[in-house]
Amino acid sequence: MFLSQSISNRKKTTMKLFNTSKVLSLAMAAMVLFTACSKDGDQGPQGETGTTGPQGPAGPAGESGITDVYYSDWKDVTFQAIDQNGDEQPEAFISLIDVPEITEDIIGGGEIKVYINVGSDTEPEIMALPYLDQIIPTFSLGSINLVAFGNYGTFEEEGQTFNQYRYVIIPGTVKLALENKKIDINNYQQVASALHLQ
Repeated sequence: MFLSQSISNRKKTTMKLFNTSKVLSLAMAAMVLFTACSKDGDQGPQGETGTTGPQGPAGPAGESGITDVYYSDWKDVTFQAIDQNGDEQPEAFISLIDVPEITEDIIGGGEIKVYINVGSDTEPEIMALPYLDQIIPTFSLGSINLVAFGNYGTFEEEGQTFNQYRYVIIPGTVKLALENKKIDINNYQQVASALHLQ
């Protein structure tokens, strides 16, 4: 009898283990089926693109990439005749332009360029000084001195203005950057483009 009870108990235990294993297997199968069937079908066609919204306000202007460069407007310049002999045959003509931005640092390591527009204000023809050895600039603290062997002052003719002058003061760091970019500072168009002159 004891033997038959033991066999009966083993059968019950085996049945319990079998039932537990069966439940776990069914649960795993159900999870796989649930995961596989969770899709609702194939993806539908893409919807139409919505209308573009209104443009936002413009942001603030960025800072210029070139700093500490100073340049003048196109200036009318008057020359004074130097007549040492008193024979009304001037030996030279001079003009002094006040430029407080010319400092010791600029003279020591920067660059000062003076340009003349020998064309008109509507049809410019811009040259760097010295010009044909006829207009020679020299520089001192706070000023540009022009010495000319002829009167190259600004004048008007038929409503056009000729011989206007502009100077550009370039710090040493910017001068070096221009040299590295192979900018010819005697070429006004190259300088104006590189320094964004207006």
